[in-house]
Amino acid sequence: MTLYDDESGSAVLQVMSCGNCGADVPITSPATVTVACEHCGTLLLRGDVDLETIGEVALAAPLVSNFQIGTEGYFDRRRFVVRGQLQLDHGAGLWNEWAAETDEGWIWIAEAQGEIHVYEEVELPEADLPSRDRLPILDAHTGDMQPPKRGKGDRWSAGDGVPIGNEVWTIVELGRGHVVACRGEFPIQIEVGVRTTYADLARGGKRVATLDFTRSGPPEFLSGVRVDLAALQLDPSTLPDHRPDRIESVRVKCNECGGTIEVQDADRALTLGCVHCGALLSRARQTEAYHAVEGERKIKNKPAIPIGSRATLFGEDVIVLGYMRRGVLADGKLWPWQEYLLRAQDGGYRWLVESDGHWTMAGSTSPASVQQRGAKLRVGDLEFRHFSGGKAVVDTVLGEFYWQVKSGDATRTDDYVNTRTSTLISLEADPLASAVSRAIHVDASTIEKAFPAAKLPKPKGVGIIQPNPVQAAGIWKAAFALIVLFFGSCVAVRVHHANEVVFSQNFGPTESAVDKEKVEFSEPFVIERGGANVEVSLAAPSISQGYLAVLGALVNEDSGEVFTFETAAQYYSGSSGGESWSEGNRKGSTLIGRVPRGRYRMRIASRAYDRATSTPFQISVKSQVPRLLWFFLGLLALIIYPVIQSIRAGAFEARRWSNSDHAG
Repeated sequence: MTLYDDESGSAVLQVMSCGNCGADVPITSPATVTVACEHCGTLLLRGDVDLETIGEVALAAPLVSNFQIGTEGYFDRRRFVVRGQLQLDHGAGLWNEWAAETDEGWIWIAEAQGEIHVYEEVELPEADLPSRDRLPILDAHTGDMQPPKRGKGDRWSAGDGVPIGNEVWTIVELGRGHVVACRGEFPIQIEVGVRTTYADLARGGKRVATLDFTRSGPPEFLSGVRVDLAALQLDPSTLPDHRPDRIESVRVKCNECGGTIEVQDADRALTLGCVHCGALLSRARQTEAYHAVEGERKIKNKPAIPIGSRATLFGEDVIVLGYMRRGVLADGKLWPWQEYLLRAQDGGYRWLVESDGHWTMAGSTSPASVQQRGAKLRVGDLEFRHFSGGKAVVDTVLGEFYWQVKSGDATRTDDYVNTRTSTLISLEADPLASAVSRAIHVDASTIEKAFPAAKLPKPKGVGIIQPNPVQAAGIWKAAFALIVLFFGSCVAVRVHHANEVVFSQNFGPTESAVDKEKVEFSEPFVIERGGANVEVSLAAPSISQGYLAVLGALVNEDSGEVFTFETAAQYYSGSSGGESWSEGNRKGSTLIGRVPRGRYRMRIASRAYDRATSTPFQISVKSQVPRLLWFFLGLLALIIYPVIQSIRAGAFEARRWSNSDHAG
């Protein structure tokens, strides 16, 4: 029976007494197993009649969040109500996990690094779950997980595949953590002071999962999905005041120079780089004070975009939180680039990266969405080619970051590009964690417009995913369409051209000597189609060991207009060194352009050489003859521009790839 509503607005089913301080402890769900006393912080195990004390735990700190106890929303068409909050520490800061009740059971909502994951526990047979024997070895003194050596032994590393049931999941992170604070109610018994061992997994675009090895025996398997905040349809009346879109900056005094550091993301920032003296401040948890880990140092590389700048990029309101200079050491030289950490209004993070004056904007993506095949990656329908890789070393840190970072930190990075879509996939990995980001090219003019106070470097060379100004593929597609149209037109012309034989006559053997000429006149014939070309053909099939030349004229009997022509046939053969040979052609032809219609007679003057004096021959005339020359000239005209543009595009790509690991 409902007794009253608690402070969160949830209906109270039962009121029990805290076994430590005696205060009332409201129970809002019949499925509650563990509850934290709001008065003394005692963690209590719910029994049939009373509450059993498990231990003491700090009440959760009010970190910035989109949720609070009592927040309502929808997931997978199911209404949920947040009942409890856990704060966990995995050695690199705190993160929130929220226990929420639905009509069909409980779900877990995790917030970390600006992302939201929703999980549900899945019951699987023990045979479908992996063995804990594959976990990295724990240090005997600290209990920390020891990074395994890649390719050695059978211990898991980040990026490995783990078969679970009928699916293979990708390990994103291996680590240890423990509950440091909690508030509210939970459907399970909360372990106080016990370090959990976990493996975070991913599969496909947005699917995520966790293997929890806290208890002995097979691990617990929680399967979930990465969601956008809007997809949860949170009830505005149940949202907390202290959420990402409302956070205010705070001021922190530098431990080294005493200067004031404006911190925009105070509930998440674990590292501060002083913009005044270059000192580095750090803390292990958001609830602790900062301490100096690096002293004052001269700031050699100042950010082109001022830290704290606000702008709108691609429809998102963002603020610049931090600046980091990193680079790869090669041939004793640091090849640097600049990274700017941005926080969006929804609490998510983005990266602006500048290299040689060229800009990209990146966001995280699931490692499981990447299929690696040698020097290539496939993400969905896109294929990416390896561009460069190496150990990226941190050189400069200014501003604030949500993880612990310092100068000299190194991570293996590999960049893969799809130049057709101007997209980049960047892989960063160590044995215990991996991260994948996807970046797009951003014009410097866009950055200048968004950040008017920025002093941007001038671009040098070709950017890693700078769009090729010459889209040769599109030009070739257009050219191919025109070639098909042109070819069709040529076929139509050939079909409609008559190619008509208007005259054919045999002439007797040429009896004249070499120095004489035989002149004959043909029978009259008519050319019906005026203005068309005319082809005069000579055929001497019996010519052998000789040369026959014909000089002729078409004489228009009506106008007296004369069109002269000449053609020849020759053929020689023999043997040399036991091999036969031949040369020449027993046929010849010539074209006469734009002959008017009318009645014509042909004057034929033939001259024979060598043994061709007794050779008969035939003269024929065709009207409207299509010429292949014009086809090839037209084809050449259509492809010359695409060829030139392809050369330009290739030169641009050659300049791009000259900066890669595969140059030369």
